[in-house]
Amino acid sequence: MRDNEDDIPYSQISTAVENIGNSMLRYVLAQCESQTGNTVISRSKMTQKLKDINDEENTKPVPFSAIYSYIDSKLSEIYGYHLFGIPAKKTDKKRPFSETQGDGPEDEEPSMGDAKFRGQYFVLLRRDMGPVPRRYHQFILDHTSTAYEKRVHDMTYIGKEYSVSSSYTPDNEIGNDTELALKGITAITLCIVLLSKNNILETELSKQHEKFGISTDGHQIPIIDMTHRDLLCLLVRNNYLTKTVEKVNDVGQELAIYSIGKRTLVEFPKESLVKLCQETLQLEDNQLELIENTVNLLAGDAYGEFKFSS
Repeated sequence: MRDNEDDIPYSQISTAVENIGNSMLRYVLAQCESQTGNTVISRSKMTQKLKDINDEENTKPVPFSAIYSYIDSKLSEIYGYHLFGIPAKKTDKKRPFSETQGDGPEDEEPSMGDAKFRGQYFVLLRRDMGPVPRRYHQFILDHTSTAYEKRVHDMTYIGKEYSVSSSYTPDNEIGNDTELALKGITAITLCIVLLSKNNILETELSKQHEKFGISTDGHQIPIIDMTHRDLLCLLVRNNYLTKTVEKVNDVGQELAIYSIGKRTLVEFPKESLVKLCQETLQLEDNQLELIENTVNLLAGDAYGEFKFSS
Protein backbone atom coordinates (compact mmCIF):
# COMPACT_ATOMS: atom_id res chain seq x y z
CA MET A 1 0.00 0.00 0.00
CA ARG A 2 1.53 3.33 -1.04
CA ASP A 3 1.81 6.14 1.51
CA ASN A 4 2.62 8.94 -0.94
CA GLU A 5 -0.70 10.53 -1.80
CA ASP A 6 0.94 12.73 -4.46
CA ASP A 7 1.08 9.67 -6.74
CA ILE A 8 -2.68 9.95 -7.40
CA PRO A 9 -4.42 13.21 -8.41
CA TYR A 10 -6.78 14.54 -5.75
CA SER A 11 -9.70 14.59 -8.16
CA GLN A 12 -9.47 10.81 -8.49
CA ILE A 13 -9.38 9.99 -4.82
CA SER A 14 -11.53 12.61 -3.01
CA THR A 15 -14.80 10.65 -3.32
CA ALA A 16 -13.09 7.35 -2.61
CA VAL A 17 -11.44 8.81 0.49
CA GLU A 18 -14.80 9.84 1.91
CA ASN A 19 -16.53 6.53 1.19
CA ILE A 20 -13.68 4.29 2.26
CA GLY A 21 -12.73 6.63 5.10
CA ASN A 22 -16.19 6.30 6.66
CA SER A 23 -15.92 2.51 6.55
CA MET A 24 -12.46 2.64 8.09
CA LEU A 25 -13.72 5.03 10.76
CA ARG A 26 -16.41 2.53 11.78
CA TYR A 27 -13.75 -0.19 11.85
CA VAL A 28 -11.47 1.82 14.17
CA LEU A 29 -14.31 2.67 16.56
CA ALA A 30 -15.52 -0.95 16.59
CA GLN A 31 -12.02 -2.24 17.33
CA CYS A 32 -11.52 0.17 20.20
CA GLU A 33 -14.91 -0.57 21.75
CA SER A 34 -14.98 -4.31 21.18
CA GLN A 35 -15.29 -6.80 24.01
CA THR A 36 -11.87 -8.15 23.12
CA GLY A 37 -10.36 -4.90 24.38
CA ASN A 38 -8.31 -4.44 21.22
CA THR A 39 -7.38 -0.85 22.07
CA VAL A 40 -4.16 -0.87 20.03
CA ILE A 41 -4.51 -1.55 16.31
CA SER A 42 -1.53 -2.67 14.26
CA ARG A 43 -0.71 -1.07 10.94
CA SER A 44 -0.93 -4.46 9.23
CA LYS A 45 -4.55 -4.86 10.36
CA MET A 46 -5.38 -1.34 9.23
CA THR A 47 -3.86 -1.82 5.77
CA GLN A 48 -5.47 -5.24 5.37
CA LYS A 49 -8.88 -3.81 6.26
CA LEU A 50 -8.28 -0.95 3.84
CA LYS A 51 -7.47 -3.45 1.09
CA ASP A 52 -10.62 -5.47 1.89
CA ILE A 53 -12.79 -2.35 1.68
CA ASN A 54 -11.13 -1.31 -1.57
CA ASP A 55 -11.91 -4.74 -3.02
CA GLU A 56 -15.53 -4.61 -1.80
CA GLU A 57 -16.06 -1.11 -3.22
CA ASN A 58 -14.19 -2.06 -6.41
CA THR A 59 -12.25 1.20 -6.32
CA LYS A 60 -8.68 2.12 -7.10
CA PRO A 61 -6.24 1.84 -4.17
CA VAL A 62 -6.28 4.91 -1.94
CA PRO A 63 -3.12 6.00 -0.10
CA PHE A 64 -3.10 5.04 3.57
CA SER A 65 -1.96 8.56 4.49
CA ALA A 66 -5.09 10.07 2.92
CA ILE A 67 -7.38 7.63 4.74
CA TYR A 68 -5.56 8.25 8.03
CA SER A 69 -5.96 12.03 7.66
CA TYR A 70 -9.68 11.64 6.94
CA ILE A 71 -10.23 9.31 9.92
CA ASP A 72 -8.24 11.49 12.31
CA SER A 73 -10.09 14.66 11.28
CA LYS A 74 -13.49 12.99 11.78
CA LEU A 75 -12.45 11.53 15.13
CA SER A 76 -11.36 14.99 16.28
CA GLU A 77 -14.35 16.86 14.88
CA ILE A 78 -17.09 14.50 16.04
CA TYR A 79 -15.69 12.64 19.06
CA GLY A 80 -12.77 14.74 20.29
CA TYR A 81 -10.28 11.90 19.77
CA HIS A 82 -6.94 11.54 18.01
CA LEU A 83 -5.52 8.42 16.36
CA PHE A 84 -2.01 8.41 17.80
CA GLY A 85 0.62 6.66 15.70
CA ILE A 86 3.15 4.64 17.71
CA PRO A 87 6.47 4.18 15.87
CA ALA A 88 8.07 0.75 15.96
CA LYS A 89 11.38 0.21 17.69
CA LYS A 90 14.31 -1.01 15.63
CA THR A 91 13.37 -4.50 16.71
CA ASP A 92 10.30 -5.95 18.39
CA LYS A 93 12.26 -8.97 19.56
CA LYS A 94 12.19 -9.33 23.33
CA ARG A 95 15.46 -9.94 25.11
CA PRO A 96 15.63 -13.03 27.32
CA PHE A 97 14.78 -12.32 30.96
CA SER A 98 18.36 -12.94 32.06
CA GLU A 99 19.62 -10.22 29.72
CA THR A 100 17.41 -7.56 31.29
CA GLN A 101 19.02 -7.72 34.71
CA GLY A 102 22.03 -5.53 33.91
CA ASP A 103 22.95 -2.18 35.40
CA GLY A 104 21.22 0.25 33.08
CA PRO A 105 19.32 0.93 29.87
CA GLU A 106 20.60 0.02 26.46
CA ASP A 107 21.24 2.50 23.68
CA GLU A 108 18.00 3.17 21.86
CA GLU A 109 16.83 4.74 18.65
CA PRO A 110 16.42 8.52 18.24
CA SER A 111 13.64 10.43 20.01
CA MET A 112 10.17 9.53 18.79
CA GLY A 113 6.73 11.01 19.28
CA ASP A 114 3.45 10.83 17.39
CA ALA A 115 4.28 9.13 14.08
CA LYS A 116 0.77 9.84 12.75
CA PHE A 117 0.09 7.83 9.54
CA ARG A 118 3.63 6.43 9.59
CA GLY A 119 2.95 4.63 12.88
CA GLN A 120 3.23 0.86 13.09
CA TYR A 121 0.55 0.77 15.80
CA PHE A 122 -2.37 3.09 16.51
CA VAL A 123 -4.17 3.98 19.72
CA LEU A 124 -7.24 6.15 20.19
CA LEU A 125 -6.69 9.02 22.63
CA ARG A 126 -8.84 11.89 23.79
CA ARG A 127 -7.40 15.22 22.68
CA ASP A 128 -6.05 17.67 25.28
CA MET A 129 -8.78 19.18 27.41
CA GLY A 130 -9.12 22.93 27.73
CA PRO A 131 -8.87 24.80 31.03
CA VAL A 132 -12.54 24.48 31.98
CA PRO A 133 -12.90 20.72 31.25
CA ARG A 134 -9.58 20.11 33.04
CA ARG A 135 -10.89 21.84 36.19
CA TYR A 136 -14.09 19.79 35.92
CA HIS A 137 -12.01 16.64 35.58
CA GLN A 138 -10.08 17.57 38.74
CA PHE A 139 -13.39 18.18 40.55
CA ILE A 140 -14.61 14.71 39.58
CA LEU A 141 -11.33 13.15 40.70
CA ASP A 142 -11.39 14.93 44.06
CA HIS A 143 -15.05 14.08 44.64
CA THR A 144 -14.71 10.40 43.80
CA SER A 145 -11.67 10.12 46.07
CA THR A 146 -13.64 11.63 48.93
CA ALA A 147 -16.64 9.42 48.19
CA TYR A 148 -14.42 6.34 48.21
CA GLU A 149 -12.94 7.26 51.61
CA LYS A 150 -16.47 7.36 53.02
CA ARG A 151 -16.95 3.78 51.87
CA VAL A 152 -14.06 2.46 53.97
CA HIS A 153 -14.80 1.88 57.65
CA ASP A 154 -12.30 0.31 60.04
CA MET A 155 -10.17 -0.80 57.07
CA THR A 156 -13.22 -2.59 55.56
CA TYR A 157 -14.82 -1.61 52.28
CA ILE A 158 -18.56 -1.12 52.73
CA GLY A 159 -19.29 0.42 49.34
CA LYS A 160 -21.63 -2.37 48.28
CA GLU A 161 -24.06 -1.19 50.95
CA TYR A 162 -24.42 2.06 49.01
CA SER A 163 -25.36 0.26 45.82
CA VAL A 164 -28.63 -0.98 47.26
CA SER A 165 -29.77 2.54 48.08
CA SER A 166 -32.56 3.89 45.90
CA SER A 167 -31.70 7.54 46.59
CA TYR A 168 -29.38 9.15 44.07
CA THR A 169 -27.01 11.77 45.42
CA PRO A 170 -23.69 13.17 44.21
CA ASP A 171 -21.96 10.78 46.62
CA ASN A 172 -23.24 7.68 44.86
CA GLU A 173 -23.71 9.06 41.35
CA ILE A 174 -20.45 10.87 40.49
CA GLY A 175 -17.64 8.45 39.88
CA ASN A 176 -17.49 4.70 40.14
CA ASP A 177 -15.69 2.76 42.87
CA THR A 178 -14.80 -0.11 40.54
CA GLU A 179 -13.31 2.20 37.92
CA LEU A 180 -11.42 4.20 40.55
CA ALA A 181 -9.97 1.07 42.19
CA LEU A 182 -9.04 -0.50 38.84
CA LYS A 183 -7.20 2.65 37.77
CA GLY A 184 -5.29 2.63 41.05
CA ILE A 185 -4.34 -1.04 40.75
CA THR A 186 -3.33 -0.50 37.13
CA ALA A 187 -1.05 2.39 38.14
CA ILE A 188 0.51 0.27 40.90
CA THR A 189 1.08 -2.62 38.50
CA LEU A 190 2.68 -0.45 35.82
CA CYS A 191 5.02 1.12 38.39
CA ILE A 192 6.05 -2.31 39.68
CA VAL A 193 6.82 -3.53 36.17
CA LEU A 194 8.59 -0.36 35.08
CA LEU A 195 10.76 -0.11 38.19
CA SER A 196 11.77 -3.75 37.74
CA LYS A 197 13.64 -2.83 34.54
CA ASN A 198 10.51 -3.52 32.52
CA ASN A 199 10.85 -7.28 32.93
CA ILE A 200 9.35 -9.08 35.89
CA LEU A 201 8.42 -12.69 36.51
CA GLU A 202 4.75 -13.34 37.20
CA THR A 203 5.66 -14.90 40.57
CA GLU A 204 7.55 -11.75 41.57
CA LEU A 205 4.76 -9.49 40.35
CA SER A 206 2.32 -11.47 42.49
CA LYS A 207 4.54 -11.03 45.55
CA GLN A 208 4.68 -7.29 44.97
CA HIS A 209 0.89 -7.15 44.55
CA GLU A 210 0.45 -8.93 47.87
CA LYS A 211 2.47 -6.18 49.57
CA PHE A 212 -0.20 -3.74 48.42
CA GLY A 213 -2.99 -5.94 49.75
CA ILE A 214 -4.04 -7.19 46.30
CA SER A 215 -5.28 -10.76 46.60
CA THR A 216 -3.45 -13.32 44.46
CA ASP A 217 -4.85 -16.54 45.97
CA GLY A 218 -7.63 -17.07 43.44
CA HIS A 219 -10.29 -15.18 45.38
CA GLN A 220 -11.87 -12.08 43.85
CA ILE A 221 -10.12 -8.80 44.55
CA PRO A 222 -12.51 -6.56 46.54
CA ILE A 223 -14.25 -3.71 44.73
CA ILE A 224 -13.14 -4.71 41.21
CA ASP A 225 -14.59 -8.22 41.66
CA MET A 226 -12.06 -10.13 39.57
CA THR A 227 -9.32 -12.61 40.37
CA HIS A 228 -5.63 -11.80 40.11
CA ARG A 229 -5.41 -13.94 36.98
CA ASP A 230 -8.33 -12.06 35.40
CA LEU A 231 -6.70 -8.75 36.31
CA LEU A 232 -3.45 -9.64 34.53
CA CYS A 233 -5.37 -10.93 31.51
CA LEU A 234 -7.32 -7.68 31.34
CA LEU A 235 -4.15 -5.56 31.44
CA VAL A 236 -2.57 -7.68 28.71
CA ARG A 237 -5.75 -7.61 26.59
CA ASN A 238 -5.90 -3.82 26.85
CA ASN A 239 -2.23 -3.51 25.91
CA TYR A 240 -1.09 -2.01 29.20
CA LEU A 241 1.13 -5.07 29.68
CA THR A 242 2.67 -7.64 27.39
CA LYS A 243 3.27 -11.21 28.46
CA THR A 244 5.95 -13.51 27.12
CA VAL A 245 6.62 -17.11 28.07
CA GLU A 246 10.13 -18.53 28.16
CA LYS A 247 11.00 -22.19 28.51
CA VAL A 248 13.71 -23.19 30.96
CA ASN A 249 15.27 -26.25 29.37
CA ASP A 250 17.12 -27.36 32.48
CA VAL A 251 13.98 -27.89 34.54
CA GLY A 252 11.39 -28.17 31.79
CA GLN A 253 9.50 -25.22 33.20
CA GLU A 254 7.89 -22.16 31.63
CA LEU A 255 8.39 -18.66 32.99
CA ALA A 256 5.75 -15.98 32.45
CA ILE A 257 7.35 -12.53 32.14
CA TYR A 258 5.60 -9.16 31.98
CA SER A 259 6.68 -5.83 30.49
CA ILE A 260 4.75 -2.69 29.59
CA GLY A 261 2.50 -2.65 26.53
CA LYS A 262 2.22 -0.11 23.75
CA ARG A 263 -0.74 1.67 25.32
CA THR A 264 1.33 2.38 28.43
CA LEU A 265 3.92 4.15 26.28
CA VAL A 266 1.28 6.68 25.27
CA GLU A 267 -0.97 6.93 28.35
CA PHE A 268 1.73 6.66 31.03
CA PRO A 269 4.92 8.23 29.59
CA LYS A 270 8.15 8.56 31.54
CA GLU A 271 7.26 12.11 32.58
CA SER A 272 4.13 10.80 34.33
CA LEU A 273 6.12 8.08 36.11
CA VAL A 274 8.62 10.68 37.36
CA LYS A 275 5.79 12.96 38.54
CA LEU A 276 4.06 10.08 40.33
CA CYS A 277 7.29 9.14 42.13
CA GLN A 278 7.83 12.77 43.12
CA GLU A 279 4.32 13.17 44.55
CA THR A 280 4.35 9.79 46.29
CA LEU A 281 7.70 10.44 47.94
CA GLN A 282 6.80 14.11 48.57
CA LEU A 283 10.04 15.38 47.07
CA GLU A 284 10.81 18.97 46.11
CA ASP A 285 11.41 20.18 42.56
CA ASN A 286 15.13 20.59 43.26
CA GLN A 287 15.28 16.80 43.63
CA LEU A 288 13.69 16.18 40.24
CA GLU A 289 16.97 15.35 38.52
CA LEU A 290 17.67 12.67 41.11
CA ILE A 291 14.25 11.12 40.51
CA GLU A 292 14.76 11.16 36.74
CA ASN A 293 18.14 9.47 37.03
CA THR A 294 16.70 6.82 39.34
CA VAL A 295 13.77 6.17 37.01
CA ASN A 296 16.14 5.91 34.02
CA LEU A 297 18.16 3.32 35.90
CA LEU A 298 15.27 1.26 37.28
CA ALA A 299 12.99 1.42 34.25
CA GLY A 300 15.67 -0.02 31.98
CA ASP A 301 14.84 0.29 28.28
CA ALA A 302 11.09 0.50 28.83
CA TYR A 303 10.65 3.83 27.07
CA GLY A 304 13.86 4.08 25.09
CA GLU A 305 13.75 7.61 23.68
CA PHE A 306 9.99 7.57 23.14
CA LYS A 307 8.45 10.95 23.94
CA PHE A 308 4.72 11.53 24.03
CA SER A 309 3.47 14.48 22.01
CA SER A 310 -0.05 14.87 20.72
